[in-house]
Amino acid sequence: MAESNEAITPLPGMRDLLPPESHARRKVSEQLQGVFESYGYDLITTPLFERVEVFERGLTLDPRDLLRFVEPDGGEVAALRPDITPQIARVVSTRLTDYPLPFRLRYEGTVIRRRRGRARRQRQIAQVGIELLGISGAEADVEVIRLTADALTAAGLKDFRIELSDVGIARTLLPSELLAVVAEPLARKDQTELGKVLEGVPHRERIAALAQLHGGLEVLDEAESLVRDTAASLHVANLRDVAQRLVALGYGDRIGVDLGEIRGSAYYTGVSFGVFARGPGEALALGGRYDQLLAQYGAPLPATGAGIDIENLLAALDAAGLHWRRRDTPRFVVAGPDAEDVASQIRARGLIAATLGGSDAKQARDYARAWTYDAALITGPSFSAVRTHDGATKALSKLDLDALVAWARSTP
Repeated sequence: MAESNEAITPLPGMRDLLPPESHARRKVSEQLQGVFESYGYDLITTPLFERVEVFERGLTLDPRDLLRFVEPDGGEVAALRPDITPQIARVVSTRLTDYPLPFRLRYEGTVIRRRRGRARRQRQIAQVGIELLGISGAEADVEVIRLTADALTAAGLKDFRIELSDVGIARTLLPSELLAVVAEPLARKDQTELGKVLEGVPHRERIAALAQLHGGLEVLDEAESLVRDTAASLHVANLRDVAQRLVALGYGDRIGVDLGEIRGSAYYTGVSFGVFARGPGEALALGGRYDQLLAQYGAPLPATGAGIDIENLLAALDAAGLHWRRRDTPRFVVAGPDAEDVASQIRARGLIAATLGGSDAKQARDYARAWTYDAALITGPSFSAVRTHDGATKALSKLDLDALVAWARSTP
């Protein structure tokens, strides 16, 4: 009996990325990073695992979220990173202390954590993101939100909504130990459950009312009345300032407010946001202000940032019917007796050409389709091309690459 391959498949929650998906994801990541770089954000790369203290110092973690192991050389307890922001805080406090403020940093990497969302339950999450450190107030908040929106637009996503919130409102009304307990029923607008968990808590009616404060910018008027005589009023004013600045920049038709959304805000202290679009079933980008985190690493600085979940972004692009998987550079498979000569001419024009032994047109076409080439070329006396997406054929009298590319990428 043949031996099962189950033992050599990825662990639950992990996955391989095959071509062309791997190439397509790289392409989208590069589009995002190009926008980040255009705003002056410098690339930083951090290790996949660290001493566990790096994450425990800055994050409030469920022990199940952290994948720990004993580092074999030094014997220290280490963990695969569940979040890149604490690593950046470590770098800022140890390696960048002599650099002038502000720090504009961008990153790309995989984080490993337990997924609790209903849409997908992967542990392996590909992220790109930005951190703006050393600037407080609405100016920095707006820069990060604007940059996130511009990056998503550059990646091809046109229809998305930016939901603004401010975890500081709930933080000032709630005892800190209840913040995580309240977050889920508050986001679900579950008044029954909120009544149970808030029993006997001061401001319980105001906190429960946050669940209903979602919609357009008019929600901020209701919020202002709700918290007028509390410290939370300052957070509402800050949120209004950010919203008005975004409207002035032309983002008004994308902006909403949801003051009941405080999930995933373990280290946020002020204005936060999520970006939503049809397809992934959850946020494709999250960000916010975290002014207290860096102090825990010995570098007290105001800070804000955002991370984009690549898988969720690709799901949104798919739902929008966008052909993000198509490769930018035309690709051809060349078979037949003159394959190497023709392939060399194609490569000399900056295009991509792979050679294939033999001269069987069907074999070449099947290969081209499986590996996402635009067309297969069959050299020899009957010089011809087979278009991958529909199997159309074309007789060639010469290698006219401009005409060939136009034909290979056209739809009948």
